[in-house]
Amino acid sequence: MKGLAAKLARLGTFSFTLLSLILLIETESWGRDGASVPSERRILSVSVQDLGTFGGLYSWASDINDKGQVVGTSQTSTGASRGFIWQNGVLTDLGTLGYATTAGHINNKGQVVGVSKASATVTSAFIWQDGVMTDIGSLGGGGTSPADINDKGQVIGTSRTSQGAMHAFIWQEGVMTDLGTPDGVYSTAQDINEHGQVIGQIASPGSTGHGYIWHDGIMTDLGEGFYPERINEKGQVIIREFASFGNPHGFLWQDGVMTDLGTLGGNESDVIDINDKGQVVGHSMTTSGEMHVFIWHNGVMTDLGTTQIGGFYPRDINDKGEILGVRSQASGIVQPVLWQKGTITELGTLGGECNAHVLNNHGQAVGSSQIYANSYERHPVVWTIK
Repeated sequence: MKGLAAKLARLGTFSFTLLSLILLIETESWGRDGASVPSERRILSVSVQDLGTFGGLYSWASDINDKGQVVGTSQTSTGASRGFIWQNGVLTDLGTLGYATTAGHINNKGQVVGVSKASATVTSAFIWQDGVMTDIGSLGGGGTSPADINDKGQVIGTSRTSQGAMHAFIWQEGVMTDLGTPDGVYSTAQDINEHGQVIGQIASPGSTGHGYIWHDGIMTDLGEGFYPERINEKGQVIIREFASFGNPHGFLWQDGVMTDLGTLGGNESDVIDINDKGQVVGHSMTTSGEMHVFIWHNGVMTDLGTTQIGGFYPRDINDKGEILGVRSQASGIVQPVLWQKGTITELGTLGGECNAHVLNNHGQAVGSSQIYANSYERHPVVWTIK
């Protein structure tokens, strides 16, 4: 089987569905104490699709939109990195600004942002649409790196100023705006929603850093030691807090109010993602000292079970409340799982260890997988769950 999988992978794009298209999966549901309890069997169709490569050994998918368009990066046969978009079964090279490229994010209009070297030493950010790659420029000093793009085509990221400092920016229709660094030296941009609200961090010498939210030219300080992670369409921001050394907590900020999400009984918690319904996924210590996954909504934190073998570690949550994660097997193999209404489903691999990190609202996840166990060859993958 390993040899066959490797041969098929080298032939290019192929897809297969685990166990003859239909998986009869023994699922588990988890109570608040993390113990597994019997659950009815469910029949799920899970397809695992290899997107192919440009001939190199290492490739991965980094993002997927709600239309199923995938972006990522693939090595060529000479070892060069090239950004790609995959759609309708076709893998397309995005081109370059001169040297290697990496594709990072795609919005629902098919606009892609990434990084390309315009010269051997200068890194530039690009936006790609309909076959055209455009350098979005810099704040005067080069070294531009994008962090995200929304459906309005607004791009956020960091860029070096003419004085050499790294500042957060927002770019739209050819204009790059410096978000500034009130009381700081450096700033970064982390996430943006469809309203143009940007979150990120400000840092200065001797400081642990401050979180901020920026909108229409106004930057609001979220406090020292608070690091914003994600913002949804309601303007809710999930925050990692490190001000209390040794006992970090996850927080939710909305309309000027900071709410401690609490823990599962232990002394720390952390946040990973938030959807547009305000459901937060993260992990927390329990009273026994174990790390467990939680989902938090409207003030209630629910234990979804351990992050260790038999459980999963969360990566993403979509607007249906489905959680993408990864699970470590006793054998050491890591594979993706989907948590859905109390059940955990293993999604399968191309044959070896894999990683998945983005889930869209239509049950499609992306990542990468070894084509067989302990292989040096890694391909981009789309998992489709129906």
